[in-house]
Amino acid sequence: MRPRPVVACGVLLAAVVAAAAAADLPPGPATYVAGSAGAAGILGALLLLHGRRWPLDGEVALHVGIAIQYLLAPMAHRLLTAGFRTEAWLLTDERAYVKGAYPQAMLVVLAFAAALFATMRLCGTRATDRTEWKPRAESGALRVILVLAGLVWTVRLGLLATGSYYHLHRTDFQFVDWRFSAMSQINGTFGLVVLAALCCTYLAGGLVRRAWILAYVALDLFWNFASGSREPTLLVGLALLFAYVLCRRRWPLRSLAVGALLALPLMGFMDLYRYAVRDVSRRTELRVGRVGRAVDLAAGQARAFGTATVAMRSVSRLNDLESIAALCLRVPRYQPHLDGETYATVPAVFVPRLLWPEKPSMVLPVNRWFFRDEGGTCPVTTMGEGYLNFGWRGVVAAGAAAGLLLAAAERYLRRHRTSALALGFYVCFLLTMSRLHTQSMATWIGTLGKLCLALAATHALQRLATEEA
Repeated sequence: MRPRPVVACGVLLAAVVAAAAAADLPPGPATYVAGSAGAAGILGALLLLHGRRWPLDGEVALHVGIAIQYLLAPMAHRLLTAGFRTEAWLLTDERAYVKGAYPQAMLVVLAFAAALFATMRLCGTRATDRTEWKPRAESGALRVILVLAGLVWTVRLGLLATGSYYHLHRTDFQFVDWRFSAMSQINGTFGLVVLAALCCTYLAGGLVRRAWILAYVALDLFWNFASGSREPTLLVGLALLFAYVLCRRRWPLRSLAVGALLALPLMGFMDLYRYAVRDVSRRTELRVGRVGRAVDLAAGQARAFGTATVAMRSVSRLNDLESIAALCLRVPRYQPHLDGETYATVPAVFVPRLLWPEKPSMVLPVNRWFFRDEGGTCPVTTMGEGYLNFGWRGVVAAGAAAGLLLAAAERYLRRHRTSALALGFYVCFLLTMSRLHTQSMATWIGTLGKLCLALAATHALQRLATEEA
C-alpha cells in the first residue's frame, strides 16, 4: 500500500486503542472518550485518504453512517438523557441497563470499521472521482426509467390494496403471502432508483421538464410520508442530494444545512405521526383529509411533549448502539456464542421466495435474544452478529467480509458512467450502504447481489430501447 493509506489505517487503529483504554473509565466519561476518539479516527482516516475533497462513494457513505449512528448519536443520547434518566416510555429498565456498556460496544464498532477499512485498502479499491460520472439525457434510458416508474406505482397501489401500506397499520398479508417480499423490495429499491434516475436525467438536460420532476418528487414524498415510514421519507431528500452532487460535482451547502435542521425534528415528529395515522385511517385507503387529521393530532402531541422530548425521540432513533451494548453485557456470560448459527441462512439468499414461500426472513433482530418485551424490532447489526457468533474474531471477520462485498459491488456499479439510469442505481447503492451496517451478513449478500443483477437487467433493456430508437 502507498504511505497515505497506511497512515490512514494507523489513525483508525489509534482510535481503537483509545477506545479500549477508555473502557476502564466510568460509563459516562468512557462513552464520551470512546465516541469522540472513534468519530475523530473514522473521519480523520477518510480525510487523510482523500484530502478535503471527499468522494461520494459506498465506503464514505458506510463509514459516515457508522460514525453517526454508533458514535455521535449515542453521545448525544447520553447528553440529552442527563445520566440516562428520562420518561419511562423512552427508556425501559433494560435499556437503561445496557447503556452502561456503550464504551465496550463502541470498541466493537471501531474494530469492525478498522477491519473493513484495511480490507478496502488491500483490495486496492479506487475512490470514486466525482468527475467520472457524466450522465447523458438518452431517450432509451428514459423509456426504461418510465417503465420502472409504472412498475413501482403499480406495486405501491397493490401494497395499499392488500393493507400493507401503512407502517403500523397492516393486515397479515406480509406474513402469509410470498408476494409481499417482492413487492416491498420493488417499492423500496426501484422507488429510489426511479427518483434518482429522473433527477439525473433532468440535470443532464433536454428530456425532462422541471415541473415534471417537482411533481414526481412531491408525489413520492407524500406517498412515503403518509405511510408513517420515517426512513423512506428521509431517503427521498438524500436521493435528490446525492444525485445533485454526482451530476453537478459540488455540495449544495446551504440546502444541506437547511435539510439537516429539518430532518432531525421530522424524525421525532414522524414517531408520533405514525401512531396518529394508524388511529384515523383504514388499512386499504389513502385519503388526504385523514393524513391531514393525523398531522394535526401528531402536532398537538408534539406540543404537549415539548421540544426536548421530540428531540430525544429523534436522537434515539439514530442511535443503533443499543443492541451491540446488550451483546457486550450478556455474551458469552448469559448467552453462549452461536458459533455461526445465524450465518446458516446465507445459502437461502440465493433461493427466490417464489420457489420457497416459507423461506426464513433475512432480517435478524436482536429481540430474539434481548429486549423481548418491547414492540418492534432492534437490528442486531453486522458487527453485532459477528460478536454474537464468534466474539472478537467474528467482529474482525465480519469487517473483512463486508469490505470484500463492498469493494466488489463498488467496482461493478461504476461500470456505466454515462447512463442516468446507472447513476440512479448508484445513488440507491449509496443510500443502501449508509444503513446496511445495521443488517445481517445474509442481508448484505442478498441486497448487493440483487442490486447488481437489477442493474445488469435494466442496462440490457436500455440497450434494446436505444437500438429500437
